[in-house]
Amino acid sequence: MSSTAASSRDAPKDKTTSSSTKDQKPTLGGAQSIKTRKRNIQVKHDPEAFRDMLFEVFDELGSDLSDMKKVVQALDKEAFDYSRYGEVFAECMIAGNMVEPGGSLRGGKALSICVFQAANQEALAMSIEILHQMMRRKPFLRARFDTVVSKLQLFLSSYTTTARDNFAKA
Repeated sequence: MSSTAASSRDAPKDKTTSSSTKDQKPTLGGAQSIKTRKRNIQVKHDPEAFRDMLFEVFDELGSDLSDMKKVVQALDKEAFDYSRYGEVFAECMIAGNMVEPGGSLRGGKALSICVFQAANQEALAMSIEILHQMMRRKPFLRARFDTVVSKLQLFLSSYTTTARDNFAKA
């Protein structure tokens, strides 16, 4: 009797008798995925990259900016984050580049279709029309535009007379 009792204790139990407990699946020890919520994702603030993308679009379009619909569609891509970089867009369209503290322009390259660089009335009207169309598509750009205009008014004395005249006409 003792041999049968010992063998019944050592024998493996049927899975039918222990159906209330579930077997756990093996997992890797160090490979746990950490989920972040979308609202907690931080995107690096990079206005230079936005400015470079803006320059690339205008370089691709070339000097033929007569088709306003084509220009505005090129500027209204998902890649452009106007809610974050609206002031950079306004600075580039008015002054030609990002404006440093003190009124100087960042970098040596200036956008050819900006208000300050406009050579004649047609070029000035084209740059104003681009700004107007973008502000109609994205109404929140109006507040950023007003901020940039007030900032540029502080530094008018540091710009050339043609830039000041074009700024006054715009």
